[in-house]
Amino acid sequence: MSEPTIVTENVDSLTDEENKEDSKPGPIVQLRKPLELDDHCKVRWRDGKLVLSCRIVERRPLHERRKRKKGGGSATVDIDSLKPEEVEYYVHYVDHDRRLDEWISLDNFLLDTLHRNVDILEQKAKAAAEAEQQNSNCKRPSRRRSSVANKSGEGSSFSLTGGNWHGGNSGDPSMKELEEEHEEATKVKNISKIVMGEWEIEAWYYSPYPEEYSQPTLYVCEYCLKYMRKVSVLKQHKVECVWRRPPGKEIYRDGTLSVFEVDGKENRVYCQNLCLLAKLFLDHKTLFYDTLPFLFYIFARVDDKGAHIVGYFSKEKVSQVCLAIGALGSSCADEMFQISVE
Repeated sequence: MSEPTIVTENVDSLTDEENKEDSKPGPIVQLRKPLELDDHCKVRWRDGKLVLSCRIVERRPLHERRKRKKGGGSATVDIDSLKPEEVEYYVHYVDHDRRLDEWISLDNFLLDTLHRNVDILEQKAKAAAEAEQQNSNCKRPSRRRSSVANKSGEGSSFSLTGGNWHGGNSGDPSMKELEEEHEEATKVKNISKIVMGEWEIEAWYYSPYPEEYSQPTLYVCEYCLKYMRKVSVLKQHKVECVWRRPPGKEIYRDGTLSVFEVDGKENRVYCQNLCLLAKLFLDHKTLFYDTLPFLFYIFARVDDKGAHIVGYFSKEKVSQVCLAIGALGSSCADEMFQISVE
């Protein structure tokens, strides 16, 4: 697949000297239309001081989540009909991991560094010309069929957007295709952060929670791992929830550190919720719902309120090989592997 053409020099992360230079106000740039997918630009990061190069991965109307219909969907809006400042942009920071990808507004962009993606602009211009020609009824049917075929052919040559994909380095075409599918399906984080116990944690990657739970903040019970959309529901759940530790049996304790063995068949819902939670912090993870063949080992810190999960690993029941590591507290990884599991 060919990469989109950018009519500029390569866009790379900035050095400290370049950051100082680019942090100075540039010339005022007026936009008539919203930024396009695959446009490159420099932006001020969250602290307002660091300047990074980014690529636009997705777009949506600003505050779209507030305009959702009661049925759970959102009204269809033509992004290109909106003003640039009425659009929110999901960006990937060049040469950085996908966990930093985020939604930002137009005022974060340094528009004097904008590098347009010519492929997208040409495609839109061609589509507009074809639509105008169809409306005027000046196009022959044979040419219309040819045009559609050409348009499909061009579309198939576009590279996928989103993420910092490096799968092409393997040299395996099948792996490259799978990696591209993965990047496309998970290119936009569906949850920005979770509230769990006393902690507010920024999510790193996409996790396949049900669509109705795709929102900026997800609330999770730290004991049963049930997830909720509203803080009011979480507060009510805390009153009613009788769980104070993971299910299964405690197989190890050292002071305030405990390990619980949980059967994926006997506690299916809990283990599924655990996998969905872990996927928020793991880019590549395939185990979500088929938990029956697995045993899960939950690592927790225990106090007078209960056992608070900080990490886990899982293994197949028929194998002694640890297949997956999900670390909500990666500092505990060494201690986890020192535990001998029969």
